[in-house]
Amino acid sequence: VFVDFLKGSNATSTADDDPRLMILSGGVYSWTSEDNYTPIILDPLAQKGMPNGKDINMLKTIENNPNLDPTTTYSRMSPKLLNRDDPYMLMNYGEVELLLAEAAQRGIGGLTASAAQGHYNAGVKASMQMYTIYDPSFVVSDAQVTTYLAAHPYGVEKPALEMIGDQYWVNHFLNWWEAWSNWRRTGYPVLVPVNYPGNVTGGKIFQRLRYPSSEVAGNPNYADVAGQDDYLKQQKVWWAGGPE
Repeated sequence: VFVDFLKGSNATSTADDDPRLMILSGGVYSWTSEDNYTPIILDPLAQKGMPNGKDINMLKTIENNPNLDPTTTYSRMSPKLLNRDDPYMLMNYGEVELLLAEAAQRGIGGLTASAAQGHYNAGVKASMQMYTIYDPSFVVSDAQVTTYLAAHPYGVEKPALEMIGDQYWVNHFLNWWEAWSNWRRTGYPVLVPVNYPGNVTGGKIFQRLRYPSSEVAGNPNYADVAGQDDYLKQQKVWWAGGPE
């Protein structure tokens, strides 16, 4: 789903692709160590995301290939983003602008909807141009940003708040817990849950984590939440619309 989003709706052209596609993805490649990286497919149009919630036998059926090797079939995260010494962005400027876009679109904090597009465009631009701290080759030009925004104008392809939510999702590629939190809060992106046989949520995306066993055993206040600490109840946390 993520790779398809970055590739855009036109499968035969890169004109509507997100410039981050070949930054976040290193292509289809084999890799056994940092110094042993062998590209197999670097063509943006040929990038292929691995279906979520499938085991190897399911993937073999989907691909109609009994000898399928997922590591040389599907796009993989860029090895340039996997260095332990890389910096980490707890909160970045692109996220700030997207939050301002959402506030403006909702009319919060004295902002008006007329300001939303400007903040959205600034948020997308900053989100696309923030990866050079990982590698100097991860440059996205202003022209590339302009082309992308023209191909995906604000509030046209989808409702404005959904487009903002989608961009939060991409911005937080390296910050999955914030991506999950924003999805719980906004409902975007619109995701189709997987229903792997025997999963504990019955094919629902869980809204919260269970308390760890150490907390259950050592916190006397745990009894106050007894019966609610369950993936299946799907009880939302308060800031995502659940009870306070």
